[in-house]
Amino acid sequence: SAAQASPGDIVCFNTNGKQISHVGIYIGDGQFIHAASGSRTHKVMINHLSESYYNSRLVTIRNIL
Repeated sequence: SAAQASPGDIVCFNTNGKQISHVGIYIGDGQFIHAASGSRTHKVMINHLSESYYNSRLVTIRNIL
Protein backbone atom coordinates (compact mmCIF):
# COMPACT_ATOMS: atom_id res chain seq x y z
CA SER A 1 0.00 0.00 0.00
CA ALA A 2 1.02 3.61 -0.37
CA ALA A 3 1.25 3.88 3.42
CA GLN A 4 3.97 1.21 3.44
CA ALA A 5 5.93 2.55 0.46
CA SER A 6 9.60 3.42 0.85
CA PRO A 7 11.68 5.79 -1.26
CA GLY A 8 12.98 3.92 -4.30
CA ASP A 9 9.95 1.64 -4.63
CA ILE A 10 8.42 1.30 -8.08
CA VAL A 11 4.82 2.51 -8.44
CA CYS A 12 2.79 0.93 -11.24
CA PHE A 13 -0.33 2.36 -12.85
CA ASN A 14 -2.97 1.14 -15.29
CA THR A 15 -3.62 4.13 -17.53
CA ASN A 16 -5.01 2.28 -20.55
CA GLY A 17 -7.61 0.05 -18.90
CA LYS A 18 -5.84 -3.20 -19.77
CA GLN A 19 -2.51 -3.57 -17.98
CA ILE A 20 0.31 -1.79 -16.21
CA SER A 21 1.16 0.96 -18.65
CA HIS A 22 2.97 3.62 -16.62
CA VAL A 23 5.57 3.45 -13.84
CA GLY A 24 7.30 5.85 -11.52
CA ILE A 25 9.63 5.86 -8.52
CA TYR A 26 8.32 6.63 -5.06
CA ILE A 27 10.34 9.44 -3.43
CA GLY A 28 8.60 9.68 -0.05
CA ASP A 29 5.89 11.80 1.58
CA GLY A 30 3.27 10.39 -0.80
CA GLN A 31 5.12 11.61 -3.89
CA PHE A 32 6.56 9.88 -6.92
CA ILE A 33 8.65 10.96 -9.88
CA HIS A 34 7.80 9.87 -13.41
CA ALA A 35 8.13 10.80 -17.07
CA ALA A 36 4.75 12.27 -17.97
CA SER A 37 3.43 12.21 -21.48
CA GLY A 38 0.32 13.60 -23.03
CA SER A 39 -0.96 16.45 -25.08
CA ARG A 40 0.20 19.06 -22.56
CA THR A 41 3.46 17.72 -21.19
CA HIS A 42 6.46 15.59 -22.05
CA LYS A 43 8.70 16.01 -19.03
CA VAL A 44 9.78 14.54 -15.73
CA MET A 45 7.29 15.43 -13.03
CA ILE A 46 6.64 14.91 -9.35
CA ASN A 47 3.08 14.09 -8.37
CA HIS A 48 1.22 12.87 -5.27
CA LEU A 49 -0.21 9.38 -5.12
CA SER A 50 -3.30 10.91 -3.51
CA GLU A 51 -4.19 12.84 -6.69
CA SER A 52 -7.42 11.34 -7.99
CA TYR A 53 -5.99 10.51 -11.44
CA TYR A 54 -3.09 8.48 -10.04
CA ASN A 55 -4.90 7.11 -6.98
CA SER A 56 -7.65 5.58 -9.12
CA ARG A 57 -5.12 3.98 -11.49
CA LEU A 58 -2.57 2.67 -8.96
CA VAL A 59 -2.07 -1.08 -9.40
CA THR A 60 0.84 -1.88 -7.09
CA ILE A 61 3.91 -0.56 -5.35
CA ARG A 62 6.93 -2.86 -5.40
CA ASN A 63 10.39 -2.93 -3.89
CA ILE A 64 12.74 -4.27 -6.55
CA LEU A 65 15.90 -4.74 -4.49
